[in-house]
Amino acid sequence: MCKKWCLAAFIILCVFHANAGDHPLGDSSNNLYIRKLSTSYPARNELFLERLKSIAADKKVLKYYESSYGNIFKGVNEMIGEGLMVYHPVISPLLEKILVRIKDRNSSVPDDVQVLLVRENVPNAYTVGDNTLFVNVGLLYYMKSEDQVAAVLAHEISHLVFFHSIKSLAYNYKKNKENINVVKEIRQSEVNRTDRALETYRKSIYKEGKLERKYELQADSMACVLLKNAGYSNTGLIEALKIIDLNDTIDHGDLAISSYKIFFDLPDQKFNDKWLEMEDFTSYNYEAYKPKFDQDSLSSHPGVDERIRHLTSFFPELSGGKSTSATGAFAVFNSAAENERLTNLYYAERYGEAVYLSLLYLQVKPDDTFYKKWLGISLRKIYDARKTYQLNKYLDRVSPKDQSESYIRFLNFMWNLKPDELKGFVDYYTSLG
Repeated sequence: MCKKWCLAAFIILCVFHANAGDHPLGDSSNNLYIRKLSTSYPARNELFLERLKSIAADKKVLKYYESSYGNIFKGVNEMIGEGLMVYHPVISPLLEKILVRIKDRNSSVPDDVQVLLVRENVPNAYTVGDNTLFVNVGLLYYMKSEDQVAAVLAHEISHLVFFHSIKSLAYNYKKNKENINVVKEIRQSEVNRTDRALETYRKSIYKEGKLERKYELQADSMACVLLKNAGYSNTGLIEALKIIDLNDTIDHGDLAISSYKIFFDLPDQKFNDKWLEMEDFTSYNYEAYKPKFDQDSLSSHPGVDERIRHLTSFFPELSGGKSTSATGAFAVFNSAAENERLTNLYYAERYGEAVYLSLLYLQVKPDDTFYKKWLGISLRKIYDARKTYQLNKYLDRVSPKDQSESYIRFLNFMWNLKPDELKGFVDYYTSLG
């Protein structure tokens, strides 16, 4: 569902290096699940690779498939080993219940499709074509009803029904062969080789983006059929699309200046106004860089308005459909997902964001010991990184074009702190736990 998702980019999700047994609050209940999944998922990989032999008659195509999926599966298995997959006692049963309901009432859905929960805050779900659905924990934080969650799962299941991942690989294989010949021709030419190479590449990725957008519209339409058969509201799909589009880029929220002076004015370390000094970015020229590629043409997903128009053209009843309503039970799932947000950031080693999110929570609940403990844990990681000259790895650099003023102020604050000042905050908040 995520606008930035594509099969080839999947490995980007696998760069985290957290320890699966190193839960910050001492929870080891997920370790058994990780050990089982570390065995069962590779076994599914082998069965899937065997099935590929019946799909690809050409040996060269099969080799390309096996190589591509080998890299993908390696990335997923690393995610499993690093604790980025989780079985949550509240969230996971809901996902499994929805999946079983869709499977039982739709014969086209593969029998062995499974759902895995991913420690990630972005509201997203995806599949790589191996009959596994990956659902980010953050999805249930943003979703408002079970119908909306079912819609997201139905969309990803539809990609499996249409074999979209396999078709994308087949397209890429063919495209790569064609491009090899084009490159040979360009190399033999004597003029405009750079321009011709760029134009060839541009046309190639635009065409790929167009194909992926077509697949998304197909999956949307099939999802409506699957939902209807399963007794879920089709309106949930439109609502889910809007929510995911709205939250595709995480909004960190605004942290008031007064909050800094509340939480960083300590008995043994008084607040220093210099910590909040910010660099002046008013003279930054955002128009200096002119992109060589049209972003809409690069996108693997159509815009949400186009997707809604497409859906309502085939399913007119969606135009005036009633909004799906949340139940009291679903509020429990929302709350469970919210409680995992800081843990997700910890596992992803995004410690700077964890500090910021802890402060946002404390801004609302200033006496909450749970969030104070998280603030201490996250600050400790930042301090350790500072000592080993690895702060860039865990704390964002200021990017005025992409970040809110509030988040930029926070980053300036963190970078302005001297090591001994940072240690003072660490000692104070870790002592509270």
